[in-house]
Amino acid sequence: MILLKEKKDEEKIKKANEKLKINNELIIEKNKKLKEIAWYQSHKVRAPVARIMGLINLIEINKNNGESSDDLLGYVLQSAVELDEVTKDLVEKISDSDSL
Repeated sequence: MILLKEKKDEEKIKKANEKLKINNELIIEKNKKLKEIAWYQSHKVRAPVARIMGLINLIEINKNNGESSDDLLGYVLQSAVELDEVTKDLVEKISDSDSL
């Protein structure tokens, strides 16, 4: 009787360890994906935002000097479109990570 109980306990422990190993692998994969998303956000998202902010400063300077900023507005639009694309890619990456 005791031997049978010990055997069942060993099987339970073995199954629990297998589950823990699988969960650990999933956590490692999620962490890897989160690091990728953090890098993507800090580099790909930040670049067009920084350009837009710089262009707005130049537009304000031109406005104060009575100069035209039509060409700068085109660059703002270009950076905004890039930001939109990057945001869509980021949302896709996040959605992909949810499926893990």
